[in-house]
Amino acid sequence: LVSPTREFVLGQATLVPAWLGPLFLGVKYSAAIANVVANYMAGWDNRSAAAVRTTAAVTKITVSNIADNVLPQSAEVGINFRMLPGDTPEDVLQWTKDWLGPDLPHANVTLVNPHPGAPPVTSYESPQFNIVKSAIQQVWGADLPVLPYLMSGGTDSKHYSHLTKAILRFCPYALGNEDVHRVHGTNERISVEDFGRLLCTYKAGLQLAAARRPGESGMGPGGALLGRVGRFSPGSVAAV
Repeated sequence: LVSPTREFVLGQATLVPAWLGPLFLGVKYSAAIANVVANYMAGWDNRSAAAVRTTAAVTKITVSNIADNVLPQSAEVGINFRMLPGDTPEDVLQWTKDWLGPDLPHANVTLVNPHPGAPPVTSYESPQFNIVKSAIQQVWGADLPVLPYLMSGGTDSKHYSHLTKAILRFCPYALGNEDVHRVHGTNERISVEDFGRLLCTYKAGLQLAAARRPGESGMGPGGALLGRVGRFSPGSVAAV
């Protein structure tokens, strides 16, 4: 398990059923247990699989077909990869060639718009993560557990990596089981209530970040925010 998936699993140890908690805690002490959890997540669904391994999805197939009764002489297949931190485009290229096996001599495998790889992971113990955590709890509820999670989708945050190493990719709205299948699909939507909470959470985070820079007074041990920060107090933002 890579970070932050490892910390996500450990953070759930007190939230899952009692019989499952010790298994999740075991991830911290045993590589064998971590592998069991990783294999379980890999087979659970597409979302959890992307948190433990590089995933691939065929997104385009084009054939040189000139008639319905003629076999195409060539075809082009586009595959979208979501790389796990630590994996590289070169790894992906080699895996694809390995999958082709004996058919490799008949194919031309190239990387299109390759990225350097998965971006660096920001520590869940960083002051920046604590700002996001505080913003979430001010809007969504002080007792809401906030855990780090690996975002599998690509974002524009990569264009800011030369400015800071602390980049948190996060979209604060509720995502139910039915909503997951709508992402980039049919009837993709967000409720008016969630849109309001989303705006309020971003507003809270910006105000908290502007009120105190990491290392200044107002930041507790580990970057925890203390009490009232600047002109922004807990509970002063309400969902619309």
